[in-house]
Amino acid sequence: MESYLRVLRDQEVILSSQGFDALLGGTKGLEQTIASHRNETASPDINPAIAALRAVIPQTEPEPSVVEESTPPKLQLKAEEITRLERAVVAPGAIAWHFIFVPTPQLSNKGINVIDNLRRDRDGDS
Repeated sequence: MESYLRVLRDQEVILSSQGFDALLGGTKGLEQTIASHRNETASPDINPAIAALRAVIPQTEPEPSVVEESTPPKLQLKAEEITRLERAVVAPGAIAWHFIFVPTPQLSNKGINVIDNLRRDRDGDS
């Protein structure tokens, strides 16, 4: 969705009904994914939403592979990290997220840098 919004902003494409529908489908998929995580249920199939978005984005580089289900790696934390995590999730309904970022040349070319994003979050910038 961000890639499509970027090409719209950069005026590489014009918003079409197909593009609007793709954004709505992506938003619905995102909402369903968040809800499934909160409810600890199976994640929805987001591949149709991804395909719809790819169809409206001009392709100038090879497409990344389709999202596949995989077993996440086991999270290994240091003792002080475990303590911080336990303190953070004591509130009723609190959850912890674990993200895995796999950098690729395509993401770097688009200016997506996880370190800069982490610094902005830490410093309170959005």
